[in-house]
Amino acid sequence: MDRLEALEVFVIAAKHRSFTAVSKIKNISASRVTHLIQGLEKELKVSLFNRTTRCVTLTSAGEAFSQRL
Repeated sequence: MDRLEALEVFVIAAKHRSFTAVSKIKNISASRVTHLIQGLEKELKVSLFNRTTRCVTLTSAGEAFSQRL
């Protein structure tokens, strides 16, 4: 996992509340976005997003992490 890319993807996803938006902005596949976020969550050992079919929202851990960046 490219940690810098994962952090950039996290910031964009947190701002836009959408993995699809990240995919379009970064011009990468949606599966790559998911892979990067899952890798970051695995590294941090916390879930950063609540996922639904329409949007993603930050968990409390995700909110705390975003404030540290």
